[in-house]
Amino acid sequence: FPSGFSRLWSGPATKPSSEIDMWQVVSDIGVPQVIAVRKRMHRTARERCWQAASTIHVMATRPAGEPRSGCPINAAVEVIGDHWSLLVLRDIMFGNRRHFRVLQACSEEGIASNILADRLRRLVSTGLLTRADAGRGRRVTYSLTEAAIELVPVMAALGEWGLHNRATTPALRVRAELLAGGGPALWEDFMAELRTEHLGVPPPPGGPTATERLASAYVEAVARGAG
Repeated sequence: FPSGFSRLWSGPATKPSSEIDMWQVVSDIGVPQVIAVRKRMHRTARERCWQAASTIHVMATRPAGEPRSGCPINAAVEVIGDHWSLLVLRDIMFGNRRHFRVLQACSEEGIASNILADRLRRLVSTGLLTRADAGRGRRVTYSLTEAAIELVPVMAALGEWGLHNRATTPALRVRAELLAGGGPALWEDFMAELRTEHLGVPPPPGGPTATERLASAYVEAVARGAG
């Protein structure tokens, strides 16, 4: 700003700012400069109001369940990008933990019951899980949908990234190591087995299943750690 403003802020300490002679300020820096500053302030305020109004309009008019944008990464992150959703899917996918109490009791991360209930509800509503209520007094069973099963390569990629970039423990890293080493062929075998288990698709022929290989590797890692 012009130098006249320096006198405004360095004036006598005994004179409250509310009593400053604004006409003196105007005379110091000039009327055109004051008008220009006021116009810039008003223009900025109007722009902020329009931005806020536009954001509110988009939020109000976007149908429920639709992503914030058409970006595929955003659409995926909105469903599985929070701290717990992928972990719940992981435990159902690799641990075959398909009941609420088992999911909570066996959670390595210690998920709280209210968070687990919320994530299961969300995953059902977004089409990644189905919920089968066996009747009064019997346990609800959760199953993976095809969309969830197709996350196996994503889980493998995340696991491999964690192996290389984060601290892990031997017993919990062994499955990620096996998935990374097995590559797409192992992923496809595992996905076929999940379709049999969760969707009722006929089982694929062959020898030891991918599930058996993953389970065997985990048991061996635990045994090594205990020894």
